[in-house]
Amino acid sequence: MVRYKNRYIVLEVNSNTSSNSIDYTPLKLTDSALNHSLHVKMQQLHGDFGIAAIRAGLYVKYINELTKVAVIKCRHGPHTLITSVIPFITHIESHNFH
Repeated sequence: MVRYKNRYIVLEVNSNTSSNSIDYTPLKLTDSALNHSLHVKMQQLHGDFGIAAIRAGLYVKYINELTKVAVIKCRHGPHTLITSVIPFITHIESHNFH
């Protein structure tokens, strides 16, 4: 029996619409939209190797619309690929982020 080692990545989603003020509007973001944007950016930066590495074991576990925090679960090996892709995601569906 093999034990799978998982890593959890916590990230905060910031919107471009608020420049210096604190934005209290709820974030309308779904887990499937974040998952899709991770896959698209992974294909752009790491190609087929990156997609194959994250295909099994990448899940968006939690998104809080008020605090704008998301938790991503991934396997131990490709967690470095995922953390290298996250800073380059600037657009998810109809939202622009930085």
